[in-house]
Amino acid sequence: MASRIGSVGAIYYNNGTATTPSWVEIATVRDVTLNLSANEVDDTSRTNQGWRSKLQGLREWGADFEMIYEPTDTAWEKVRESFFDGTSIEILVLDQDISVDGSEGVRGTVFVTEFSRAEPLEEVMSNATTMVGSGTPQWGTTSGGVFVPESS
Repeated sequence: MASRIGSVGAIYYNNGTATTPSWVEIATVRDVTLNLSANEVDDTSRTNQGWRSKLQGLREWGADFEMIYEPTDTAWEKVRESFFDGTSIEILVLDQDISVDGSEGVRGTVFVTEFSRAEPLEEVMSNATTMVGSGTPQWGTTSGGVFVPESS
């Protein structure tokens, strides 16, 4: 498998419907982190012969990224609007552009919970953004510019 550099990844929001998505790239992002995690549940008992036993508990997902402060950019406006209105948006986080067959990643609904602005003296203004997943995301790959979820 060939390694990929982070700059080939892409993050999109859905400007269409759930059944007929229209993916718009959030092109001004930097340093995207797709967060997938689960807590652990201790099910240790005396039958474990002195060893702890764990189960996977509740899972959560989301994305953190920095985006260039650009109030005239449609994607920037959509993220800001989602934060201030408290509305959810559907996102797609891929390891390559959606047009590349075999790109893989996650599709799901998120809420924007952070939209902080930094104004460094010698850098461009930017927004630290956190999106927290709501519900179950879908993992899948792209084919012909379309995201295809894996079968469960």
